[in-house]
Amino acid sequence: MLVLTLTSGNCCVIVIAMDTKDIYRQLLPEALKIASVSTDPKFRDEISRMAKWWTEQFRKHGFKVQTYTGYGNPIILASYRVDPQAETLLIYGHYDVQPADQSEGWQADPFSLYEDNSRLYGRGVADNKGQVLIHVATAFDLIQKEKLGYNLLFLMEGEEEVGSPRLNDFLRDQRSKLQADAALISDGEVSEKKPVIELGFRGVINGTIGIKTAHNDLHSGLFGPAVPNASHSAARLISRMHRPNGKVAVPHFYQGAKAPTGDLGRTSKQKITEFLKLAGVKKIYNEKRLSPATTVGSRPALEITGVRSGYTGEGYRNSIPATAEIKFNIRLVPGQKPEIIKRALKKWIREQLPETQKTELELTPHIPAVKLESQNTYINRAVQALSEVTGQQPEFQYSGGTLPIATYLKQIPNLAQVYVPLANDDCQMHGVNENLNKKQLERGLEFSSRFLSSDQ
Repeated sequence: MLVLTLTSGNCCVIVIAMDTKDIYRQLLPEALKIASVSTDPKFRDEISRMAKWWTEQFRKHGFKVQTYTGYGNPIILASYRVDPQAETLLIYGHYDVQPADQSEGWQADPFSLYEDNSRLYGRGVADNKGQVLIHVATAFDLIQKEKLGYNLLFLMEGEEEVGSPRLNDFLRDQRSKLQADAALISDGEVSEKKPVIELGFRGVINGTIGIKTAHNDLHSGLFGPAVPNASHSAARLISRMHRPNGKVAVPHFYQGAKAPTGDLGRTSKQKITEFLKLAGVKKIYNEKRLSPATTVGSRPALEITGVRSGYTGEGYRNSIPATAEIKFNIRLVPGQKPEIIKRALKKWIREQLPETQKTELELTPHIPAVKLESQNTYINRAVQALSEVTGQQPEFQYSGGTLPIATYLKQIPNLAQVYVPLANDDCQMHGVNENLNKKQLERGLEFSSRFLSSDQ
């Protein structure tokens, strides 16, 4: 923070000029306290508040702002022009967050900023309010210093956590207003404290399997073991989905998926040890010669994400469950065809469960995997800036997550994409006590300043 004292006649005026970090620390608590959860309709008013808040911040700093309401939750497009001849940079972020409740084990209210000596905590501090705010605060600072090196377009959406179902429609309909030379996106994690540039993202399909074995739960003393148990059926089905080595047992699941080649992410004992510590597990299923991060980022996966059946309250009800529900998540890699995976899964489930049971399978629309180019002018600039800030050459890797914007932006001709995650690898994204390491934040602010500045 810079304090200037201006003297006019007998009057002294104190002007406080805020730097990037000051701007960030002022705006972050305001952004986090708005519970902009997109997965639950009861937070619709908070979503609206969040969109209005972003609009106000951009307008205060000289941006022209348009809000679009015909594509689900409001989409905000904020533009700032430095020079008609300057390059235009599109920066994307999402303002929606995952649900959170203090009863889950949070140290404090998840929709408030709290901190200790090393970290900032709160829902959205890493995913994605805190990360995109790094670039927003930097832009605001560079504008007031007249050192911004690009024309800027900030694209802020509010449905990323539910798969960005209308974002592609928006990009198609508003293509003329999205003209840019490159896109810079920060929505991920560094790798083992090393800077990272992401070259691709896995696709996704979510699904629910419903099992019904009777018209209602039955008395275990009067009917067991003479009738089928929906919990047993669910457990058997889940146990057959994977082989002992962690590979998915569904036929054709890996069709079209190609194993990574070259030295990208080659494994080492150190990388395995770090990954075990980060995950808090005793065993991993990384593929031979590949690092855990590369296995996660470039191989398909089928994960059970939730199971519900029977009575789980206090005490015991002693009844046989008539229904069970299994939720699962599939991650796809380039080369796989989602429709083949869906057909194979449907066929396999029918074969595993007896016809005497009623089974329903619900699958969400898929988001395809995407692989990006590893060389362009803007990636080279990012590599240089990250190297200068961290003293380390950034690693190129494939992300295991899914980011719909990456797939959709690839459809825009001549738009270079640069993905630089700025959150720490133990940030607990989507989890309890989501956090942003303060040292990592400082590195992120410094990177953003170097990348966006006209002094580069």
